[in-house]
Amino acid sequence: MPPGQVEDPGKKLGQDWKSSPDRAVTAAANRDGLDVLVADSSDAYAWKTAATLSEPGMSADSWIGNQCLMDHEHAAVVYAPRSFTNKPDLMQGGAFTAIVNLTTGHVTKL
Repeated sequence: MPPGQVEDPGKKLGQDWKSSPDRAVTAAANRDGLDVLVADSSDAYAWKTAATLSEPGMSADSWIGNQCLMDHEHAAVVYAPRSFTNKPDLMQGGAFTAIVNLTTGHVTKL
């Protein structure tokens, strides 16, 4: 069973779980970047990584960020190295932004 997948989805999610358009989205920080994660009802909410956001050449012990859904397929994501929180000027305006296509994983950096 894939990570996070609901056991016995027919019983727990209802009969129409495979045709439901419901989607859960979150982000998880790690050393390699900020992972944007997606779990669809039709997959019994098994989590998959839609994209990992970071900036080439920028070292970080961890990345942080937030995401906001724009529609069913797109999220606006703000991300930065965790160390930015220790510098007042960067904490208040030093993040990177991107639009992530949650279905294809395509990233448009802004």
